[in-house]
Amino acid sequence: MADFVPTYCRNIMVVQSKILSFEEYKNEHEREEVKVSRKAKRLPKGAKAYDPRQEKLPNHRWFKLNKPNINAQIRGIADQVIDILEFARIDDRELFSIRKAAIDVREVAALEGEEVAIVGQQGMGKSLMINALQDRRDLSKTSAKGKACTASAIKYRHKPGASDLEEIYDAAVTFMDDTCLDEIIREHIRRYGHFHFSGNVDPHYQDEEARSAATAEDFFNIVFNADNDDTAKAELESLMTASEIQSGALLSATMKMAHRRISETKAGEDRCVRFDNMEISPLLRSIENYMAQQEGFPALWAIVQEVIISLGSALSREGVCVIDLPGLGDLNQSRTAATNAIRRKAKYELHVAKSDRVATEEVVDQQLRQGIRAHTAKCVILVLTKIDEYTADLHSVETEIRENPKEPFLTIKRCMCEAENTLDALYKSAESVDDDKDDECSIRKHNAMVNLLQDYQEKYLIKAAQLAFIQQRAEEVENEMRHKFRDEDEDPIHVFSISASAYLDWLKVGQKDQSLLTPEMTPEMTGIPTLKNHLLSLTAEGNWETYRTHAFNKLPSLLNKVRRTIHSENKDNAYAVIRPTFMQLVAKMRNRHQSSFDNFLKDRIIQIWADPIQKKKRQESIIGIVKEWGNNVAWNTYNKVLRERGMVSGSKAKKYTKPDQNGVKPIWGKINWNEEISQEILHDMGAWRRKQNQEVTSFARDMDNATIDVCEEVLTSITSSSLAPLLKQVAIEEWNDHQDGILALSRRLEVILKIQVDITYRFATTETDIRCMLATVNCNVYDDIESTPRQNGRYNIQRENMVKAMNDLDSKERTLLDRIWAAVKKAAKTNFRTACTNYLNDLINEFELFDENISERLLHDYELNSSDQKIRDSLKAILPDLEKRVADLQYAFEAQEVKSEPTEYDDSESPAKRHKLEEIPPATLAITTTA
Repeated sequence: MADFVPTYCRNIMVVQSKILSFEEYKNEHEREEVKVSRKAKRLPKGAKAYDPRQEKLPNHRWFKLNKPNINAQIRGIADQVIDILEFARIDDRELFSIRKAAIDVREVAALEGEEVAIVGQQGMGKSLMINALQDRRDLSKTSAKGKACTASAIKYRHKPGASDLEEIYDAAVTFMDDTCLDEIIREHIRRYGHFHFSGNVDPHYQDEEARSAATAEDFFNIVFNADNDDTAKAELESLMTASEIQSGALLSATMKMAHRRISETKAGEDRCVRFDNMEISPLLRSIENYMAQQEGFPALWAIVQEVIISLGSALSREGVCVIDLPGLGDLNQSRTAATNAIRRKAKYELHVAKSDRVATEEVVDQQLRQGIRAHTAKCVILVLTKIDEYTADLHSVETEIRENPKEPFLTIKRCMCEAENTLDALYKSAESVDDDKDDECSIRKHNAMVNLLQDYQEKYLIKAAQLAFIQQRAEEVENEMRHKFRDEDEDPIHVFSISASAYLDWLKVGQKDQSLLTPEMTPEMTGIPTLKNHLLSLTAEGNWETYRTHAFNKLPSLLNKVRRTIHSENKDNAYAVIRPTFMQLVAKMRNRHQSSFDNFLKDRIIQIWADPIQKKKRQESIIGIVKEWGNNVAWNTYNKVLRERGMVSGSKAKKYTKPDQNGVKPIWGKINWNEEISQEILHDMGAWRRKQNQEVTSFARDMDNATIDVCEEVLTSITSSSLAPLLKQVAIEEWNDHQDGILALSRRLEVILKIQVDITYRFATTETDIRCMLATVNCNVYDDIESTPRQNGRYNIQRENMVKAMNDLDSKERTLLDRIWAAVKKAAKTNFRTACTNYLNDLINEFELFDENISERLLHDYELNSSDQKIRDSLKAILPDLEKRVADLQYAFEAQEVKSEPTEYDDSESPAKRHKLEEIPPATLAITTTA
């Protein structure tokens, strides 16, 4: 049996195997015949051919933690307390407080999770991939209908208590609020009115503007249910006139009809419709009209904000929220706009594309670059789908066998030649034998050997070569795409190659054991387990911290409540003397911190173009870009690029060079006005981010020092109080315990604010959102210039007006850069204000925990009866056991504190480190045959 070492494949997992020689193949064939003769049993009824629960998990301490045991221990500790307090009086506030704390701590708080937006053109296999990632064959059937159906964002979240393969689901459909409805209705009215009534439709953009108007008309028909309600249809027709649009009647009637359609669904006050505990087929039928466009049926997707399907799966259980978005490139621009609006809000983007042309596909290239600018390369994942389609390229496979000097092709070529020589020998021996004299048994053996050799060549060797070819092609494309965008970000993106359909085949039930005689793409080779492994790692550290906080903070806090309650000898109303001073200090701190935050928002947000010389230079460079738009260009500003607020144009913009005297055809190009300006200010925004981060660091240190000062004032107030020495010592110990949590939160302020700096930076430098900053800043400019009357020299007039508008002051005496700075400053203030408010509330809560605990050390203002005291005695009796159980639980975490070394390098490593790792000889990998 020949060994081989194929080329190293980064993300397609394969298991070491070998190419069978013909003799070994023949022996295996004989064993298979014996199995058949003995009527080999199929898998048990209902059993899956492949169990995804056995897949390898990421090499992270979170996945090595025995979570079922941890959860059981946490519940056991809480239940031990709750059981004793079963008959406690509600009037006994101390015991009631303990019981509430025990109930709260019984379950670990829901994992925060990460959202992964699935982005891609239609027909790329997004829905099929989502099914495979969730280990369901029938989770999403929309793509099987052969048309663009998915119109609403579908989020897949965890169903509490559900097992990973449970077939019972929940769903929630949420409709748009009035703010969002008003915005989308106005935009559709503007599109429709411009095309039909403005008299200003550019013939160069006739088709594009017609599609915008058709999208708007579709929207109104959906909201009014015009295809099914003749009365509403007649009302809509009367409203879609120039006068009714101008008077605002269409806007108010559409808003009213949207409210009516939502109320017809019996949605609650939160505008949400819920479907609980349903199997997938009836669930999809129930929500189909909310999330898809179907011919012949009323639909609501146009006013739906999102659809959430809750299920049990490995990804959802770990907090990975996959978002299935409408495919890009849809003729209905609303669906494309919805995709671009949602994708930027998610932390990660997963781009789906077919691998055959991904390296030269312009749309994919642009979308990936937008994703990198919005999220950084580390948060962008490219998935190359349908890699099994390479097997249809038999000519390339045969060429690889013939010409590729590497394994396994070299071994396959040798085996093919040996099999061919054996066949030739068999044919020659058959020609030299007199068939009349040869017995029938010999003929059968001869024919059987010939058939077996042909099967060996065609069904075994060619199939093995096809699988190796898939691996080779995938590796080449992955390596090319992984480092293609170094000009955007030094870090590489993550790239995976998958075959979702092959993986889903493995989830069929009742499938017979496969044979070594026919090499198959194993579940590992489909790439789905590797992709799933990467997605699982996205939430691992956050999940670990959530559980660790529960074990090291919340459970000890519960024990402290028990201790304070049972040690009645430590209770003394003298503790009340320190509370007024403490509350005054906390109130003083709140005011002081709030004032500092206000001053930060007022004075410490760095101006982007503070240097007049730099500002003038940048303004001139942008004007140069605007002038370039007008050189040899038939153009106007009303087109999909602008009206979709900065999205990449899917059609040709009218940017071309006129034919020369020799009749050379025009050179067509594409224009994305907002992206070009965005790229011009990118360096300045990068400098702003660095300077703002420095300012944040300085401010956070000042705030940390101020918090430390308050902590010292609290300690001083306790030590100088009139408390007795013993009580004073208890109060100091109590304060020291809480001070640790306060200072830990205080030190996080820098990280919290720097996250807001990054969010603001992305807002200012990306164009993936329909509310793109640059489009918003220039919207009025574009509208004014677009309204230029049609006349000779119209484009030259537009060009001159555009340059003038970009260069001159607007009605508020602002240049273009002033307008950009105003938008960035407003966004920064909003982001910082929200973060600071949340931080200050959390900080005050940490301080007030001390006050809550001190209050539990005061004398009771009610009489304890014998039952109350008996319960306290019971708590005192179990306290040592509780302390031991919590210590054992904490030890389980401490045992995993040392991170395991990764088994292979990660895409996020620096180029230098990656180069060192690549010098290590790759592991021996090979194409597998299915056992």
